[in-house]
Amino acid sequence: SRVVVPAIIEGQPVTEIGEGVFYAADHIQTVELPWTLKVIGRQAFRDCTGLKRINIPEGVQIINDSAFKICPELTSVVLPQSLRMMGHEAFMGCLKLKQVTFRSRETEINPAAFFAHNALTFICFPNSSAWGFQEQFESEFPIQRIPFEDSIPSNQDYFLN
Repeated sequence: SRVVVPAIIEGQPVTEIGEGVFYAADHIQTVELPWTLKVIGRQAFRDCTGLKRINIPEGVQIINDSAFKICPELTSVVLPQSLRMMGHEAFMGCLKLKQVTFRSRETEINPAAFFAHNALTFICFPNSSAWGFQEQFESEFPIQRIPFEDSIPSNQDYFLN
């Protein structure tokens, strides 16, 4: 099924997906998050075993610990330029996650954020020799790093199928 989180609820902007809100909701296959979102809470989508696609919009600044842990059907993710911090085990155990695209050089990433990925083969990142955390992936995964210039397709349209 498809879940669309609204931008406004009862006249207030939705700025956070709370801790464990969709925990173990295995029926969810696709999630559209609102442009108003700033924080994805701890374990917000943990154990969503049917989740195949998530749109993380520009404006999201924090993805907390274990937010997408054990989402084994997730195949790719584009992280917005606004993202500043990714918590411990944020995408751990996403066994089919093949491609991760970072749109920012400024994201602080916990070293265990992408642990236990059998399929991860591509990491796309902004073209910069000073990109500070690319080496952590080199040491853990046999991946291909793909630099890109300042623009890539928008999050909504950029997924591997």
